[in-house]
Amino acid sequence: MSCKCAKISEDCCMWECTITGDQCLYMPPNSKRCAEEYGEGPDVYEESKTEELRDYEREKSDCKDTDCFDNVNGQCTRISDDGRYGICWMEPSEGEY
Repeated sequence: MSCKCAKISEDCCMWECTITGDQCLYMPPNSKRCAEEYGEGPDVYEESKTEELRDYEREKSDCKDTDCFDNVNGQCTRISDDGRYGICWMEPSEGEY
């Protein structure tokens, strides 16, 4: 494994992290492990993006007709013929009239 944020230091021949500015904790640099253990590095964004995509696909599958409905902000929303969104069905939240 490697990390695109790890650069070799000219002073002491060690790996430096371009995010923290400190010495890399892993030998060799490991971006996935750094993301898992410290929440830093280039893989943090990739993991959150993948998780958001999974959530979107799961929520979209909850919509009744995927040809004319899409999930917008957590609600099944109708897509009109011209591509604009309009809420077609929504349960009122607790306390709403």
